[in-house]
Amino acid sequence: MITFIFPGQGSQSVGMCKGYLDKYPDIFVPLFEEANDTLGFDLKQLCLYGPSEKLIETSVTQPAILTVSTGISRLLHLNGIRPSKVAGHSLGQFSALVEVGSLQFSDALSIVRKRGQLMSNVKREGCMLGVVSNTYQTLFDVIEESKQYEIDIAAYNSPTQVIFSGESKSILRFQKVLDQKNGIKTKILSTSHAFHSRLMEEMVLEFKEYLTLFSLKSAQIPIVLNCSGKPTTDRINILQDIERQCVNPVMWQDTIYALLNNGTKHFIEVGPGNTLTKLCRSFKQNISVSSTETPMYLKRSLTMIEKEFKEERVYV
Repeated sequence: MITFIFPGQGSQSVGMCKGYLDKYPDIFVPLFEEANDTLGFDLKQLCLYGPSEKLIETSVTQPAILTVSTGISRLLHLNGIRPSKVAGHSLGQFSALVEVGSLQFSDALSIVRKRGQLMSNVKREGCMLGVVSNTYQTLFDVIEESKQYEIDIAAYNSPTQVIFSGESKSILRFQKVLDQKNGIKTKILSTSHAFHSRLMEEMVLEFKEYLTLFSLKSAQIPIVLNCSGKPTTDRINILQDIERQCVNPVMWQDTIYALLNNGTKHFIEVGPGNTLTKLCRSFKQNISVSSTETPMYLKRSLTMIEKEFKEERVYV
């Protein structure tokens, strides 16, 4: 079985869709036209030419990644590749909801645009810290130590990687302590705010009210949710998860294990970049995974799937 995994914020780069627009205009040009009409600005121009300081604005980045991911997904469909299950990392969960038919593309665009605006408007300053350890036990000790600093875990990404989120002074103080330890690497992430933390609490009510303007349907195939790390098709479960997502950690490690335990044989990262592909390879389960960040990588993915699954071309 094949699972589509959709990347989140941080996967964007200027020019990220140029190869796809040049090679597959029949898919990507109408998609960007719909995005431009829905959003009221030229998203394609920003994706192709930037400037980068505009593209990295949360309210622009989120619809940009959603649009590129949706286009690549449609291209995979045309090549006979459909997933048996899906998951998306943070923002990527909305791309996954389009894939499973829970949200229309235009509605998802409006929602992630609003989500990005509300996140950007949060008044309390914060940042995010990526931590990679050499062993699971080392990471466990880091998590225990973090409890002294009034910061939150934003994502459990893998057995050896966690993302922390919180007020900048607390995060930087914690980083300084970690940098003195052996077997640990840290990096401040290039995000504008402390996503998936208690600092996002002020946006939750308005976001929940905004979600009521849209029709959210039950999923046609299972989606593994961010907050629970469990598969579902139920509309209410999905709604509750996307309402909670901004102030809760992404349970990505649990997500990957749930998908493996439910029969996933191959993961395809559907969207710009290869962050999730690298994360999958950091697990010890020898996961079969491929990215689609450019048409060349898409072709490699199709070849790999052809080889692994031989004559099976449609997976539902």
